[in-house]
Amino acid sequence: MVAKMDDLIYLKNGPDYAGYNQSLLVCGLSDVERNLLICVVCDGILRIAHLTDGGYKCGCCVVTGEDAKPAEANRRATQLLKVKCPFSEQDCAWFGNLGELQEHLSAECSHLPVECPYGCNISVSRSEYHLHTQYECNLRPTKCPYCNQVVACSVINEHYTKCLQVPVSCPNSCSEAVITQSKLINHLDNECPLSHISCPYLKYGCTADKMPRKDIQEHERECVQDHLRIICRRLDKLDDAIKTNQSGGTLWRIELIKEKLTTGGTFAGPQFYVGLCKFQCVIISQGKQTNRISFYVRMLRGDMDESLVWPFKGKITFTLLSKKPNERKSLKYTFLSEINNPNSFTHLAEDNACCVGFTINNAHQHLTSEKLIQENSILLRAFVEIFI
Repeated sequence: MVAKMDDLIYLKNGPDYAGYNQSLLVCGLSDVERNLLICVVCDGILRIAHLTDGGYKCGCCVVTGEDAKPAEANRRATQLLKVKCPFSEQDCAWFGNLGELQEHLSAECSHLPVECPYGCNISVSRSEYHLHTQYECNLRPTKCPYCNQVVACSVINEHYTKCLQVPVSCPNSCSEAVITQSKLINHLDNECPLSHISCPYLKYGCTADKMPRKDIQEHERECVQDHLRIICRRLDKLDDAIKTNQSGGTLWRIELIKEKLTTGGTFAGPQFYVGLCKFQCVIISQGKQTNRISFYVRMLRGDMDESLVWPFKGKITFTLLSKKPNERKSLKYTFLSEINNPNSFTHLAEDNACCVGFTINNAHQHLTSEKLIQENSILLRAFVEIFI
């Protein structure tokens, strides 16, 4: 801990600074001088001299209520006393009047201990301050030459391991001269000619795996016919799958059906594919006043619409099921969609969807009487058959 400058000059009287330390004197004082210039309380050279009934005292040594008068002549005399620097034992050669000591320590003395401003808890002499703060302190601010971020010198090497602008070498030793750390992953994944990658047709059946990126184009040129045969085989399998999978559907458990019948609203159910066609179940409740509910299947825009034959032709069957097998009841509704029917599905323009379905009037009583509402839910099965 660095001593305060005042600690080097003054004695302490309790928590307060009192007179000047007598050890600063170049020469000793005579008895007369001591009576006039030394405080009778702190035994220091008078600081802000006062004359009291008990003798001369420093201003801070005067007791509250004590009769004391400023002793200006004594004060001037103390300021002319010859003193040496508190750091004379550290080879500071300065000596002069006591009144000049404070200025010497504040502005000149190269031996004055100075605390490092960067929090390393090390004190150095003023003459070593620049060396310490610029070159020695582990906590001195250090600017990263790559990203200009300022960090403590002690962690600059750790910073380099994380700095995204640090130049690094490609681990594949490719011809790329300089790569910043921020671009290394992209370089390895997308650019480096020596990174090992798979043939784009690997997922379709090509057996070429993990070759240098620079060899991929040559591989693709040499294997064009092989790749075409692979794709054709996959397309044949897909076509067979589509032809054998032209029917299917979904089972939707519609929760909180009583609340939906009361409040009304449109509620979307699960989406599902049949072949390449995309469908979704929807119910529309008219609310408590009309007590009417409608069930629909709507066709959605799908990823394979351009591959389909339009208009859509097929059959959609709705079945409302009881959840209890021993009380199995159902309501079934079947709809045919034909090419000449103006309500048939047609190729979806924009994102609008075509719907087909049925409506139940007096819905709450009808569903309850048929024991289709169980645990405040009903089961709807939608089954689609596509005509080829």
